[in-house]
Amino acid sequence: MKKSILIVLASIFLSYPMNLIGGDYDTPHTFSCGDTISADMMNEIFDYIKNANKMISASELIGTWSCMRYTMNNECKTPALGTWTVGTDSLYRYNSGTLVMIDDGDNTYSYTTSIPNIFSCEATESVGLGNWVLKNNILFITFSRNGTAGALDETGMKLIFLKKVSSSRLLMESGDIKPVFAECDKQNLPPNPPSSLTYALPADNTSSSITLTWTDTTSNQTEAVTGYKVIRKTVVTDNFTTVSTITDNTTRTYADTNVTESGKYWYRVLAYNTNGDGTPSKVVKAEFPDDEAPSGSLKIDNGSAYTTSSSVGLNLSATDNKGVVGYLATESNAPPSTTSSGWTSVTSTKTYSADNVAFTLSSGYGTKLVFVWYKDGKGNQSGYGASIKYKDATLDEQAPTGSLTIDNATSSTTSTSVTLNMTAKDNVGVVAYMTSESSVPPSPSSSDWVSITSATSYSANASFTLSTGYGVKFVYVWFKDAEGNIAGYGASITYSSQ
Repeated sequence: MKKSILIVLASIFLSYPMNLIGGDYDTPHTFSCGDTISADMMNEIFDYIKNANKMISASELIGTWSCMRYTMNNECKTPALGTWTVGTDSLYRYNSGTLVMIDDGDNTYSYTTSIPNIFSCEATESVGLGNWVLKNNILFITFSRNGTAGALDETGMKLIFLKKVSSSRLLMESGDIKPVFAECDKQNLPPNPPSSLTYALPADNTSSSITLTWTDTTSNQTEAVTGYKVIRKTVVTDNFTTVSTITDNTTRTYADTNVTESGKYWYRVLAYNTNGDGTPSKVVKAEFPDDEAPSGSLKIDNGSAYTTSSSVGLNLSATDNKGVVGYLATESNAPPSTTSSGWTSVTSTKTYSADNVAFTLSSGYGTKLVFVWYKDGKGNQSGYGASIKYKDATLDEQAPTGSLTIDNATSSTTSTSVTLNMTAKDNVGVVAYMTSESSVPPSPSSSDWVSITSATSYSANASFTLSTGYGVKFVYVWFKDAEGNIAGYGASITYSSQ
């Protein structure tokens, strides 16, 4: 039955004019504007696209191949064809050497082989050169006689059925009555793509470097890797460009120091040898995580101790390594959601400031504590507070002005033990301070006040223990003058496990 099928196939294909079988594979249909396309025709096109990577073009065959011949037919293992061995699979095999496929440059193709009869059981027909054409994954090949390449005619052609295993490996089956099989590997190729490309950031995630590592992939290569090229693109470059050329084949790591913590980078690595650059590896995307909240400050009416109006102006200031994108002002010390409606958006900037931002104090005279929360593009947020005394215009009293930072304005800590950095001024004299995590103004007579020598200008560092439980902690310092006027200031820090 197999013999009959091969004969029928040969008669069908050899009945075609030679100009029809001389090109690469063709799509099953071509369409013009306005054509009505049936579902069957569309399905054939889709099947073609799906299977295109399994198809072979004439250009892919050009080059040098190393082939191993196999046959199951005892008649094909004649001494005239070489020294054959039989494997455990009952296949006779012979290392047939090289097959060189040549583009003659005028839409014709030829070949040479180091072993005659590479696709034939005949011992006298071929002396290792001939011509070929390709049509839809079928190789039509001629053999020479008496040292002359055979002509492309019906009498001299044989069918070779091709299967693409990879871009550099083919399986070939002869359409002869006594078929010969061949496995062929492409020679003189650039290296295969490196594999397992990964990146690593410094342990502190703050240093401006990205370290790449990869694994060499050398299967189906006949020449060793010479070195590697690291290529990169950024959000501002459309194409990959070479950032480093490594001139040895043992170094498989690279530290890119020409980066910024706010940048995003895409990397690929390719190997090269004397045959050229290989195919680049798969892409990895690298960027530094943003786990740092903005640092900032808040003043009310430029640091005034009191106001006789509920309408005040806030002085805002914040910085962030990736960019401040919004703020929220409130009299609540509860950290807001990053999606709350009260946020005011600002154009992302690493340094943000604004003066006289309108704010209305709640009704009722007394000390008012106002908070401002800043957030960055990753949703990290931090809060700062300041107080002002809202009083009757007929009263004449002035509370101390001051400021508070925690651990010199550090945004986070892994310890409950922190240091408060305090400053205060008063026209009469600051006489005491009190620290707490409570936003409730203390009584002037509270026993928790820490007395100091009266001074119009005061600064100090004080130890403070945060409450247990990870999260954002708001700390307050209250200053009292000799007249009993009180002013409070706040700052936040995130207490975390790392």
